[in-house]
Amino acid sequence: KSGKEAIVLSGKKNVRIERFDAGKYLLNSLKTPNHLTGIILDPPREGLSRESVIGLLRAKVKYIIYVSCNPLTLERDAVLLQNVYHLTSLEPVDMFPYTDHLETVAVFYNKECLGK
Repeated sequence: KSGKEAIVLSGKKNVRIERFDAGKYLLNSLKTPNHLTGIILDPPREGLSRESVIGLLRAKVKYIIYVSCNPLTLERDAVLLQNVYHLTSLEPVDMFPYTDHLETVAVFYNKECLGK
């Protein structure tokens, strides 16, 4: 199912799916009041762009779910995000069992929101 179909089936009304460069979106969205609670990211193998990292640090959303196909860039990006976000969960997912490729799902929570 597509993400939009999943939203309809879930009955959720406060979910929006957008497909675009996360960095440009985040930097542009900061010009208006931010109503984002969380963000799901699935960056390319190169990881997050510089714009994306800056946007995430400024946006200070409650949580980030980061789907990665490259553990090296996930590690690099986690280090860049660590001043604002705390890595709370890391789960490898073998979506391609007959290859050596693993996806990793990382969950980051805004440090200001932890314990609330």
